[in-house]
Amino acid sequence: MAGLKEYVSWRGDLSFSADPLNEVDLICFSQLAVLDFGGIFKRDITLKEMFKLYAATGRATTLLGVMVPYDMNVIFKAMAESNRFGGVVIKDRVYEYDAEKILQFGATVYETRAYRLVCFSGTDDTIIGWQENINLAMPKPVPAQKRAVEYLTEFCDTPKKLYVFGHSKGGNLSLYSFANCDSQTASKVTGCYCFDGPGLREETFTRPEVSERLPRMKTILPPFSVVGRLFFHEEELFVVKSSQRYLGQHDCFSWEVVGNRLIKNESGFMRGSDEMEKNIKRLIADTDGCERDALFESFFGWLLADGDSTLTDLEKKRKNFIAWYMTLPREEKKIIKSILTQVIKDSSARSFFTDLQKQWKDKKAYELKALESMRKSIYGKNVPRA
Repeated sequence: MAGLKEYVSWRGDLSFSADPLNEVDLICFSQLAVLDFGGIFKRDITLKEMFKLYAATGRATTLLGVMVPYDMNVIFKAMAESNRFGGVVIKDRVYEYDAEKILQFGATVYETRAYRLVCFSGTDDTIIGWQENINLAMPKPVPAQKRAVEYLTEFCDTPKKLYVFGHSKGGNLSLYSFANCDSQTASKVTGCYCFDGPGLREETFTRPEVSERLPRMKTILPPFSVVGRLFFHEEELFVVKSSQRYLGQHDCFSWEVVGNRLIKNESGFMRGSDEMEKNIKRLIADTDGCERDALFESFFGWLLADGDSTLTDLEKKRKNFIAWYMTLPREEKKIIKSILTQVIKDSSARSFFTDLQKQWKDKKAYELKALESMRKSIYGKNVPRA
């Protein structure tokens, strides 16, 4: 079945004036948001020109991290070389990382003759980025959410059709920025899309201005969505068919496409996804906030203690989880036991974790082949080092 890469190959010959922007296009753009353009980005540069600079550094033939699919590099090349995407202008690009503030924020503004697209980045390979993900469960907004509102406000002034969107945490930032921006900014937004990102806090949807904006909000989730069902959704939901299992469905490259539209999963969410959603929300509701905060602070402090900053760093080592667990106060140990009990009791959770190791192994094998293919297609034998 066709996916994003096949879509770009099939539709890449037609301009946006010949075939207007659609949801599949937005998902393709969202996959470029995590890539590292540090030191090479220039304002108002086309995708075609940007890929040339990116490839010249050797980054196109560098694996992107434990959780980040290498297919992001593959589709970047395909988009850059197509008539449809190659001339799209990257008007702005920011990446902000602050370990003290627990901030990992990325955003990109793409422009065509008719559209301005504000895309928020999902979580990259940094540990701080994943810590900020956990903090989304807290009552107060995280730094990236506040920053997203500022960024959308900064780039809303345009006569073009304005879309705001993102994948994973980027999807949450999209929903949050649109729900919390001022009325003048919101009036400029044609559509707001969340691609398998956490929803919003339940009370957000009780505000009158958010209710008025709901018709312009849409979330797309795979059948076994975990990340996307952590919080609440009142906006339109679309369950997309996926070629992968369990956590692999979070990868947009597994989402199935026919023509220029996503294929709907007619049976909706998998039962396991429903069960995990209930268990996660129950666990969050039943856990004392102060104890939970202290546990997470201790856990991420332990991960970062040896100077590690990315999940790839951690993958190279095997930190002693038991030794860390034994240092915890009794109440924090109870939270860990509760989580493990849920995993043991929940058949879908057991299947999820059993399957996870196999998926990572398959991911590595596939990505090494894809990387070598990219290497040959771009550089031949003269391969620069990133």
